[in-house]
Amino acid sequence: MPDQLDISDQTGALTTAFHRMGLHEREILCDVAQRLLHGQYQFGQFRDDDIRDFRKETYEELLDAVIYSARFLQRTAYAG
Repeated sequence: MPDQLDISDQTGALTTAFHRMGLHEREILCDVAQRLLHGQYQFGQFRDDDIRDFRKETYEELLDAVIYSARFLQRTAYAG
């Protein structure tokens, strides 16, 4: 296991992590960052007093992911 990142220096920790990752891992990290920025633009920054039901939203998002993944696999499995 690689050394733990020092998250007290968030910029340094992210930079270190980014440089330790392979190409595909960096692409995923960039995708996550893009989604975070999109969410921040749409809903604002996370706040401690946020009243959204994250458990319910997580459940719904996971169901969507299962549905989209199943449909993608279904279409590609039977193509051609």
